[in-house]
Amino acid sequence: MDTGSIPQVEILDGLRRLAGEERFDRWLSHIEFVSYEDDVLTIGVPNRFLQEWIEARYDGMVKEAVRGALGERTQVRYTIPGDLFRRFREANGEEGTCAPSKPARPHRDASATLGLNRGQTLETFVEGRSNRVAYRAAREVARQPGSFYNPLFVYGDTGQGKTHLLMGIAQAMLAKDPKLKIHYGSGEHFANAFVGSLRSGDIRRFREKFRSLDVLIVDDVHLLVSKRHTQEEFLHTFNALGDGGSQIVLASDAHPNAIQQLAKGLVGRFVSGLVVRIDPVDFETRLKILRAASQRASIPLGEDVLRAVAQAFDTNVRDLMGAFTRLLAVASLERRPIGREQALEVLADLLRNPRRSVGPREILREVAAFYRSPVEEIEGPGKARRVARARQVAMYLLRVSTDRSLAEIGRLLGGRSHGTVAAAIRKVESLTTAGDPIVDDLAELRRTIGIGG
Repeated sequence: MDTGSIPQVEILDGLRRLAGEERFDRWLSHIEFVSYEDDVLTIGVPNRFLQEWIEARYDGMVKEAVRGALGERTQVRYTIPGDLFRRFREANGEEGTCAPSKPARPHRDASATLGLNRGQTLETFVEGRSNRVAYRAAREVARQPGSFYNPLFVYGDTGQGKTHLLMGIAQAMLAKDPKLKIHYGSGEHFANAFVGSLRSGDIRRFREKFRSLDVLIVDDVHLLVSKRHTQEEFLHTFNALGDGGSQIVLASDAHPNAIQQLAKGLVGRFVSGLVVRIDPVDFETRLKILRAASQRASIPLGEDVLRAVAQAFDTNVRDLMGAFTRLLAVASLERRPIGREQALEVLADLLRNPRRSVGPREILREVAAFYRSPVEEIEGPGKARRVARARQVAMYLLRVSTDRSLAEIGRLLGGRSHGTVAAAIRKVESLTTAGDPIVDDLAELRRTIGIGG
């Protein structure tokens, strides 16, 4: 069926009635109908931000409006058509949301292979009192790998910029020498790769890969502590690289001496170089971060708005930028700057329910313990009812308690698609409104983890 056969006016009128005029105009007026085949209506949205926003907050309304016009069997899926993306971008400036600056670009293939975020470079990292030592050490390491601060160990609370620094180091090195053999990943990735090589009988190739690197960069290195044999393997890898003059950069949420169950041998290696803490950002640094982001945006936010956001979101950089991105999306959709009062209104739910800074691994560990399912089972393909329930709850809590996107949550849970994650979140939400015992589970988990409900 072509789009001319879709009752577009009826669907849009129903959606406007369900969402209300203001919310419809702000979030839903940009959708387009792409196709309707085999009881599946494909709806086009301008960009990934809007897709995830609609899936998380308005999907139920969209389906109600669609099924009211096309029948209860109709399914809805979302897509980002190239022409709609381009038209929306052109109408709202070059990027339509926060356009990153254009620092020296690393080698495209190597950067993509490492999974680096091109916007997180040393050039876009904002230096302040809380991170000055770590930032300057990172620049030295990137300038002359293996010569200074080896290893460089950066630690601090979640959301303070550790990952940005590590990605910035990797990209600066690649920009200077695209042929460098660099591994960038988490401690969990190293552990999974090691265990996988043991199971497949390919440990020799694993060791050849990791022990021949020029640079090893490991985020969340504290996740290595789950298994003794993994720590031993990492120690041997560390020694091989250190003896060969390769650069090692590590990050964790705690000082090496404070990481529980970390082998003494690794503690000694980790503290043998430079250990530096990133402290929570002060007001002036938060304001500098927001100003820098606003200057790169197609619709800059006013100084009074930036100061209000910097004052209100003082927990970590991740929450700060999450608030900024939401404001920028609203300004982009309305195609005009927004004022301080409107900004506070847009952010009202975040300000009413401030959340403790909590990492995704902590949430996964607590959910696994609560449902008595190992984290590996939750991440794996198992479909047992208990495991499936734990996985759905984990996805829901990761969405509402962190700023991770649906795609990022899917990657955390075994590489699942963002559509699968969205479906799990909707399932949990439907159960909570139906009085399911999951309500008590969520309340207990929120209390245990220490996050708002």
